[in-house]
Amino acid sequence: YAAQSVRLKPKDQPDDKIMSLNYYVLGKVSQTRNNTKEALNYFLKADAISNESGDLLNIKDLYQNIIDIYASRADSAKTLEYRDKLKEYELVTLQSKYNSLQKVLSKKDEATPVESDSNKLLLMLSLSGVLVAIAALCIVYIKRRRQKKSAAIEDQQEDTPSTEHYDLLLDMIKRDDSSFIYTFEKLFPDFSKKLLDVCPQLVQTEIEFCALLKMKLSTKQIAQFTFIETRTVQNKKHRIRKKLNIPAEVDIYHWFDDI
Repeated sequence: YAAQSVRLKPKDQPDDKIMSLNYYVLGKVSQTRNNTKEALNYFLKADAISNESGDLLNIKDLYQNIIDIYASRADSAKTLEYRDKLKEYELVTLQSKYNSLQKVLSKKDEATPVESDSNKLLLMLSLSGVLVAIAALCIVYIKRRRQKKSAAIEDQQEDTPSTEHYDLLLDMIKRDDSSFIYTFEKLFPDFSKKLLDVCPQLVQTEIEFCALLKMKLSTKQIAQFTFIETRTVQNKKHRIRKKLNIPAEVDIYHWFDDI
């Protein structure tokens, strides 16, 4: 029913909380079928709609599911990013509860100037508990942010070539240097293996083309540097997308970021 609801939604109608819930349900179904790539895609769609519409349905469970998938992929940067989002959401929720308690206290003080000591003590303990929880979440949030920055730096060092190396690879492409792929695989030693794990039928020329996409070269740049037509590059991209089962709605460059 969720899939049918997505299909029947008018294209000119903006996505709302119902569509967010539909994608969340589809993500859970894909997750039970062990199709984590599809599940993640649905969960991210639900997250994007929730953020845009402001209707945060099942947001806590949604973030936890996204965290679990990124953690299973050993993607530390994305895992920390969504853990931060979850902590931030919990912090906002606690802050809201704290504000509500303050309003209750204010109303009670106005309505009943003389109040029993036991009730005052209970309310003060409740406020103290909320304040302690907020403080603890703030500490965790700050710690996570620092860990995220460190992880991002480490990931960038591991997965992204330096400017010097990037310029070297780009120069080799422009010169049609046959040792380009050898140098590229020195910088990305698992690149070919990961591609072949997804599609063992890939040939060497296709792997070399994927290397250009990994370097984020545009269609125009690839055509210019390899002396082929832009239409030919687009066709190659289409074949690569089909072979690697990259969904049509997923940016091909973002997909290669995870390889």
